[in-house]
Amino acid sequence: MKTDEWGDTLWTRTYLSGGNCVNLTDDGGYIVSGSWLYKTDANGNIGDVGVTEVDSLEDINYGEIYSVRATVKNFGRTTEPFPARCVITFRDLEAPEIRVDTVYWDTVFVDSLEAGQTRTISFKDYDFPQKGLYWMYATTMLDGDANPSNDAASSYMGEGVQEQPVADAPRWEVLASVGSRIVLRYQDCQEGFHASLFNAAGQKVDEVHSTQPGGTVSWGEGFLPGVYFIVSKTQGAVRAQKVVLIR
Repeated sequence: MKTDEWGDTLWTRTYLSGGNCVNLTDDGGYIVSGSWLYKTDANGNIGDVGVTEVDSLEDINYGEIYSVRATVKNFGRTTEPFPARCVITFRDLEAPEIRVDTVYWDTVFVDSLEAGQTRTISFKDYDFPQKGLYWMYATTMLDGDANPSNDAASSYMGEGVQEQPVADAPRWEVLASVGSRIVLRYQDCQEGFHASLFNAAGQKVDEVHSTQPGGTVSWGEGFLPGVYFIVSKTQGAVRAQKVVLIR
């Protein structure tokens, strides 16, 4: 808090975490150091904007045009405009060992938001040129952002298909999608169950295999907490499921 010379409160601000030291800066603002480092204006305000979610598309068809959107939020008290960027990456199913390529990017300049206000923004449309796995990433960019951990969001967008999607979907489900380990159940898979694991950056990090036609599979031991995608190609159909590892 800041007080006047008589000790009366002029304003009070609450930040993400506690500070160990506060110093006045030349422009009349403050530097607060602790678990995080903050630069405030003269009224103790800091900028903090971020992405709360991105649109997840399903049944993506070859050659069709889709709207690309994300929701941004002002988590702090900043009043300045800020840019938001969207990137779409691609992985070829026929050559999964090939690195993920960026196939799309766009930047939108967002007018200022009031504290706590959210807004859905539209990037340029995109047509999916070929069959494969697509991920979308959106991020905000603000100098001196108070909490970078909420600056980005990602979503698996689906498999681009040339004409008709495969009719028979893989018969599996995730029983526990959030936790210290991920548990899924599958059935009627005569060829067994096989899946690849990708991190939020689209990088393949692991594989799981089971030769039994049905049962349960657990995954996650030894991997860092975060968002992952289970991608399984079973009985000719491809499906992905987002999961979250926590500790």
